[in-house]
Amino acid sequence: MNTIDIDYSKSSITWKGFKPGGGHTGTLGIKDGKVDLDDKNVPIGGRFTFDMNAIDDKDQSGMMKAELEKHLKSDEFFDVEKYPLATFSITKIDPNSDNDGFYMVTGNLEIKDITNEISFKAKYTKINDELEIETSTLTLDRTRWKVNFGSTNIFKKLKDHIVADNIEINAQIWIKI
Repeated sequence: MNTIDIDYSKSSITWKGFKPGGGHTGTLGIKDGKVDLDDKNVPIGGRFTFDMNAIDDKDQSGMMKAELEKHLKSDEFFDVEKYPLATFSITKIDPNSDNDGFYMVTGNLEIKDITNEISFKAKYTKINDELEIETSTLTLDRTRWKVNFGSTNIFKKLKDHIVADNIEINAQIWIKI
């Protein structure tokens, strides 16, 4: 087994949140990332740490952008002062899970000191001396990690402050092999 640091300059995590009439998109900072490869440079594991202070909104600017980022970092959402990091550790990669080139990846996602198992599809592509690992869109119910602001599953009579429970995550990870 060979463990390789990700290429931070090319790797990215994007998110999309929804509310009535629209939503927001952005990125999340990767503080640390390592991918385990077998002797044929096939991914067999990995560990990632996310900098929750690096939540960045990409669809607004100025005051609106600053206000949204401040709100996402507050205790009503991710409480980054108390929980500055989130982690994901791969526990299993099933190479025989699909015929479309995607593998089923299972692991533990910890946000706000709460760990839940998640699964999603990912594929890898060798490009010269690099390996690109790309996930399919992963849909997460944020309330599983007590990120409850605006949830109609938690608060039944919200009216104007509804925020969809599900968020979409996509990752593109690059490593030099």
